Amino acid sequence: MRVKLPRNEGDKLIDEIAPTKEDSFLIYIVDDDRINLSLIGRFLHKSGFNVVTNTDIFQAIREICQLVPDLILLDILMPDINGFTACSLLKKSSKTKDIPIIFLTALDSSEDKIKGLELGAIDYITKPIYYPELLSRVNTCLKISNLANSLKTQNRLLKSEIEARKNAQISQQKAEKKLKTIINNHFHSMVVLDLDGKVLFLNEEAEKLFNRTHEQMVGDTLGIPLELNKISELEILRSQSELITVEMRAVPIIWNDDNAYLLSFIDISEKKKMEQELKILYRASEQSPASIVITNVEGNIQYVNSKFETVSGYKKEEVIGKNPRVLKSGYTHETDYKNLWKTISNGKEWQGEFHNKRKNGELYWERALISPIFNSVGAITHYIAVKEDITEEKQQQLLLKYQAKYDYLTKIPNRNYALEKVHKLLNQAEENKYNTGLMFIDLDHFKEVNDTLGHDFGDELLVEATMRMKGELRSTDLLARLGGDEFFIVIPIVQSRHELQIIANKIIQILKKPFYIFQEKIFISASIGITIFPEDGQELKQLIRNADLAMYQSKKNGRDQFQFYQYDMNKVDIGKSTLEKNFLNAISNDEFKIVYQPVIDIFTGKIVSAEALVRWENKDLGLIYPEKFIPFLEKNGLILVLEQWILETIINDLKFWERYEDLLISINLSEYQFKNAKMVKNIKDLTGKKQLRQCNLCIEIKEEYLEENKKFIDSIFNDINSINIEFCLDNFGAGLTSISNLSKFPFKHLKIDQSLVQSLPRNSQNKNIIKSIIAVANILNIKVTAKGIESKAQLDSLRALGCHYGQGYFFSQPLSALNFITYLTKNTN
Repeated sequence: MRVKLPRNEGDKLIDEIAPTKEDSFLIYIVDDDRINLSLIGRFLHKSGFNVVTNTDIFQAIREICQLVPDLILLDILMPDINGFTACSLLKKSSKTKDIPIIFLTALDSSEDKIKGLELGAIDYITKPIYYPELLSRVNTCLKISNLANSLKTQNRLLKSEIEARKNAQISQQKAEKKLKTIINNHFHSMVVLDLDGKVLFLNEEAEKLFNRTHEQMVGDTLGIPLELNKISELEILRSQSELITVEMRAVPIIWNDDNAYLLSFIDISEKKKMEQELKILYRASEQSPASIVITNVEGNIQYVNSKFETVSGYKKEEVIGKNPRVLKSGYTHETDYKNLWKTISNGKEWQGEFHNKRKNGELYWERALISPIFNSVGAITHYIAVKEDITEEKQQQLLLKYQAKYDYLTKIPNRNYALEKVHKLLNQAEENKYNTGLMFIDLDHFKEVNDTLGHDFGDELLVEATMRMKGELRSTDLLARLGGDEFFIVIPIVQSRHELQIIANKIIQILKKPFYIFQEKIFISASIGITIFPEDGQELKQLIRNADLAMYQSKKNGRDQFQFYQYDMNKVDIGKSTLEKNFLNAISNDEFKIVYQPVIDIFTGKIVSAEALVRWENKDLGLIYPEKFIPFLEKNGLILVLEQWILETIINDLKFWERYEDLLISINLSEYQFKNAKMVKNIKDLTGKKQLRQCNLCIEIKEEYLEENKKFIDSIFNDINSINIEFCLDNFGAGLTSISNLSKFPFKHLKIDQSLVQSLPRNSQNKNIIKSIIAVANILNIKVTAKGIESKAQLDSLRALGCHYGQGYFFSQPLSALNFITYLTKNTN
């Protein structure tokens, strides 16, 4: 039953009973009774609520879905659809299902109330409305709704937090699983420690690193000081006797929901070893006696060592990034550079020489070995050049070449170079059909000057005599020193004998004038022998012999003159030669003697070998030296007979000496012996007959033999080597000296010519030559003996130059076999 009050009175009543409220909720009221709707709305509005009213249920449902009020007051009995149906519709909507609904009804049955509550209504207010009750129920309903919403929010937040925690836990589990997988499969050694330093986990690489199993290590305290988030380098004990160097990094992690540390280890033992090797390599490079240059593939310099700076004059900073062409002098041919690059770019080594230029403009020579550097896949990444400054060696080679061709004292061609030049001149003369004149000149009385005043006077006399003779000759004429006081002149084109007479007279007259040597007035003269090509002979040897015979004829005729060769000089020489007449009788009469000159280790004084020399002692002629009789025997083919006797005698002596000591004996054989096809068999038979323990023979060969017998010399060496006989290159440095001969032939020994030794210690040029010879011989493992040592000053100089062996009158004159054994015994004791 509705209460109907006049409007003005109802408003007054509402104003009295409606309390004011600061908090405002939105309340939607639906009632088809306008008066009732207005009164309720007015009351609730006055009570501080926001109120929306509507009599049309359908319109109300649409607005409720849009406004979503905090509370709905819904009349049950309405014309179109009742409140129950409207409630059911609102509860089905997701937007409105949570809005609390209070039914307004005149119905008071329990069934209606239950039905409404079952449909989702929160309360009932029975008409007529008692406004204080309405306000109380509205407030209670809103509080319950607000609390419910708050609970829902809390539940939602709690659910969200629970979900987040669950997801975080799942993520952490996944992360830990992933971390374990990473640790297990990582190529570094990984160890997990708890906060007390005990091992919780380690991977297989860590087991290998520590040389312990997982079971052995888990639970153990590792005992390593940790510095978090920092790479540390430390040594750890891998086994009882092995320390290794590792890099370690420690980071904090979560492990099985607890704080822990993850340790990463890298074994850098090999790296440290490599670093040490690189340091050694760097120091070796910086201290290397050779220049070292490393370039990239384009050829730009990336590294040079200290020796490079010293040799080139450039500092590292000046050449890094530049091409080595900064050293080019222009004297190395471009084709050499092209060949170099072609070789190394194909991955091969290149060896060669450069004629480079230092920073100061000075030229120098380098011997270089350039090699490519490859990476792990075989690609060239760099080039390395190792270079040796060979400027001094080149200068010494030039000096040796000069010495090989020119006499060291007079600076004119020596015997071998002169003979080489004469060969060419004779060939030209033959082609062009003209005559060539040859003169042999011997300085009379030179020996007396040398013996009375000394070698220094003699040397200076030779120099001045050479200068005088050169002054009388044309530039096309050849003047050479054959050795000692003998000279040789070649006049390439001769029109008549008269020309040769004029030249010979000039030489005689200019040499007759007094020489002033070291303030001493000295007189000499000259004996000259002249022969003409092709009139007197076609072969050079024949012409030399002819000139020699003519020169001896000049001496026999009183010296200070010249003689032309004449055919009957041969007859007279042979017919009157007492040497040749008595030779065969000399062997049967036991006139020939073998003497031995010791070869001494000049540092220890010990005898190491000896040279066998032959002497002829004739009762009428006295002692005859080999240089007097050997040439005659060679000319007449009798030399082989003498050398057979020499070989037999030496082998007999060697057999006898075996009871004392095994000594190497060197012998000199003629070139005719080398051409003897039976020589090797003969020596083999002689040594076999005497049953020598070993064949301690060494054959000395003069360098001119090598040049004159090129065709068959190789086979000679091979044959003689086959019977274990050694070779010695004799008189090295006296004439046509060629370094190539030392490496080409199997020489075990080398003897420096006495002409070089006798000038020591005053002649610095000869010192350098001897030093160069010793240096080359050492490289080739050849033993060097200096011949003709006559003074302590010479000995001391040779010691300083590094020569180990010496021979000469300073130690001993040549000794008979008996005296040699006595000398050897004393030396040994």
